Amino acid sequence: MEYQLTQEASEKAKLMFERAYVQRNKSFGNARLVRNMFEKTIERQANRIAKLAVITKDKLATIEAEDIM
Repeated sequence: MEYQLTQEASEKAKLMFERAYVQRNKSFGNARLVRNMFEKTIERQANRIAKLAVITKDKLATIEAEDIM
């Protein structure tokens, strides 16, 4: 599936990645951080969508700021 981030979600993700990079230590794992963030985001998105009365392909493909951990 090809996901689309809202503008707010994109800004939130960018801020989180920048913050993680600035606060990194020698055990910082860039790929691990991204994978974990993605998995948690998809989980939160699924929980948000499950509460909707009408689910569309567009809603399934959209990541909103509240989905980002």
